[in-house]
Amino acid sequence: MERAGRWQLQRCLMQGTGLCRLHPRCQVAPFLGVYLTDLTFIEDGNGDFVPDPNNPDKRLINFDKRRKISRSIAEIKLYQQEPYPFYDLVEIQNFLCGVRGLDERVLLKRSLERTWPAALRRRSVAATNRSESAWLGDSGSVRS
Repeated sequence: MERAGRWQLQRCLMQGTGLCRLHPRCQVAPFLGVYLTDLTFIEDGNGDFVPDPNNPDKRLINFDKRRKISRSIAEIKLYQQEPYPFYDLVEIQNFLCGVRGLDERVLLKRSLERTWPAALRRRSVAATNRSESAWLGDSGSVRS
């Protein structure tokens, strides 16, 4: 399913036109990205002021923009009213507590392998190693 289709389904569920309309006590954890995108479009796509239709030299506050922002924030607050019944899942907690993180140098190397061409990757890793060596010093521990 395309991204737009997934967001449309998410929006449908959040607005009660989908499954939640059938189950009024349905608890949905909304995807915040939908609201952040809406707020960004409202902010960037609408001016703070509009021209006065009676006097072109005057500008009026764009209350329509404020109303749209208010509506979006009110929807977010609506989802904060109902508590979510989270339960402890010991198996998952134990798994997550046992996961060891990767070294930052390994993470940097993997990130660069996926995003940068080979020539830039070599230069960046060399520069990072030089700056880490200067910061850590000869002992390998942080200087104070």
